[in-house]
Amino acid sequence: MLDNDHQPVKLTGLLFLAAIALVFLLIVWLIGSAFVPEEATPTAQSWNQSEPVRVVIG
Repeated sequence: MLDNDHQPVKLTGLLFLAAIALVFLLIVWLIGSAFVPEEATPTAQSWNQSEPVRVVIG
C-alpha cells in the first residue's frame, strides 16, 4: 500500500459525519425518553409546590 493513497479530510466530510452523529444521538435520546416514567419528568410548576428549604445555622 502506497503512502499517497490517502485523501485529505475535507470540510464536507466532517460536516457529514457530524450530521450523522447528531441524528444518531437524537434517535438515542428519543428512544431513551420513551422509557422514562411520566411521574419522573418535572413539570413547569413543580418547583414552587414543594416545601421550602430551612437552613439552621448555629
